[in-house]
Amino acid sequence: MTLADLLIFIAGGLVYALIVPKRLRGWALLIASIYAIYALQPALDVRFLDFGLPTATLALAVYGWILTRVQGQPFSRADAAALVIAVGMALLLTLPRYVALPVNPTSRPPEVGVVLIGLALAAGLGALIALLA
Repeated sequence: MTLADLLIFIAGGLVYALIVPKRLRGWALLIASIYAIYALQPALDVRFLDFGLPTATLALAVYGWILTRVQGQPFSRADAAALVIAVGMALLLTLPRYVALPVNPTSRPPEVGVVLIGLALAAGLGALIALLA
């Protein structure tokens, strides 16, 4: 973590506190937390592992969320929105592979197709967990 990273988090906290309306703060915090998972992962020598580990962490969080739901409770709109945001963030963070951005949370993200395959496998495992829970 560099000084620039710290300044970005400080600026984000100030924006969060001063600008984000109270009704959107939960969603803003979700997006910022997912970004932080990727941004705080140090660069690793193994190819794409600095992207894969945060994605696996995100998948584990979703699995825990599935396992701790009240039995028989269907997914709400908020649950579906949170899941779409999580998957969307994982896909959005592959963008620096194709476009030069000033902020790049990982050294070089994998291709979108590889991430889609990984997310599909994670979704299949999540569906299996939901069936068995």
